Formats: sequence, C-alpha cells, structure tokens
Amino acid sequence: MKKYWKWAFLALPLALLLPVSCDKEPIEQHDEVIYYYNNNNNNLRFSIDTLQKYASDKKVRNIYITIAPGETFKALTSSTVNVRKIELQLAKRIAPRKVVGRGNFIFTSGECAYVDSLDLVSLGFSVNQQNRPE
Repeated sequence: MKKYWKWAFLALPLALLLPVSCDKEPIEQHDEVIYYYNNNNNNLRFSIDTLQKYASDKKVRNIYITIAPGETFKALTSSTVNVRKIELQLAKRIAPRKVVGRGNFIFTSGECAYVDSLDLVSLGFSVNQQNRPE
C-alpha cells in the first residue's frame, strides 16, 4: 500500500502540469527586413523605436538590417564610415540575438579602416566583396 502512495505523490505534480503545457499554442513567427540606405535620414523603419518594437514582439523571430539593393557607400569618408558602424552596433545592442546584418557595403578603396570593416563583418555584413565572373 505504501508503494501506491509514493507513486500517487509523484504522479500528482505531473498530472497538474499536463493541462497547462497542452493549452499553449505555438506562436507563428516571421522575420522583419529593414533596408539600410546611404542616407537614412528619411528611413523611418531604421529607428530606435522601430527596432525596440520589433525586439519586444514575440512574433518577430529575426530583424534583418539589409543593404538596400543597388546601394553603394562610395561617397562616405572614413569618419562617416565609423559613425555608420557605431550606428549599426547600437542597433545590434537593442536585441543581440534578433538583429542580424545582411548585404555588402561597397566603399571607395581606403575609406573603410580595417578595424571598421572587421566590426561590420562581425555584425553580419560583407565589405567590398567582389562578384566573381563565372
């Protein structure tokens, strides 16, 4: 008889947890893409408020900061490149596991310091990657 009481005490907590775990439905998640431009002054999607909103939304799996198609950064000086890098690092700090960089920064040769290019690569971007002929 004592064996049955032991099993009852072990089974009771599991039985109480069973309905709770079955009631949760999986959340359908999606990714958000925010385009990054040479001039982001009018880009309302690339803002602290938008990034924080997406970071706190459980339905958003990843936030991809993506270089806009055809966008080049050849007009930027090395000091402006550094400012852009810091801007992207701050965006990454909002949600380190959600924010990911995508795309290829194309700078004028010599305008992106080695340290800045390494930092951009660590954020998920590539720097001055050349298309290889097939």
